[in-house]
Amino acid sequence: MTENASPKKKVLFLCTGNYYRSRFAEIYFNYKAINTNWGAFSRGLNLNQGNYGEISPVAVRELAKLGIPVEKQPYPQKAEIKDLENADLIICMNKNEHKKMMEKEFPQFTENVLYWDIADIFEEESSSAVPKIIHNIDRLVEQLNLYSDSCLRQE
Repeated sequence: MTENASPKKKVLFLCTGNYYRSRFAEIYFNYKAINTNWGAFSRGLNLNQGNYGEISPVAVRELAKLGIPVEKQPYPQKAEIKDLENADLIICMNKNEHKKMMEKEFPQFTENVLYWDIADIFEEESSSAVPKIIHNIDRLVEQLNLYSDSCLRQE
């Protein structure tokens, strides 16, 4: 890191199994926000969902359609307190599904979470979930850029 470079701010995407939605969101966000001071990582709130492998083949296929390469990925990771502490912005992919999990597992963070409305792949076809994730992230990156620009102008 150069002397004048500030550390990247971090967005934490949370879903249930850290296999499809949050992983797609992490990779897509990092692709879209490459020229910003933001980066993303993802975790799961309950990894006992029967997911097999590093990342959902659906997520890889949908990212490939967008021309976004997916390199080897780590296996799904469960959210830990340190992950939430290290995040500047926490986003759960589905309020109905994740709010109770957050209240049980991380009650001290429940008021600091942005909840989206993107159902799991088993409840909502990827053809519907993916455009919602893309739309939300495109808006988020735009808002973060506007926020960063206005902060720079005020300094």
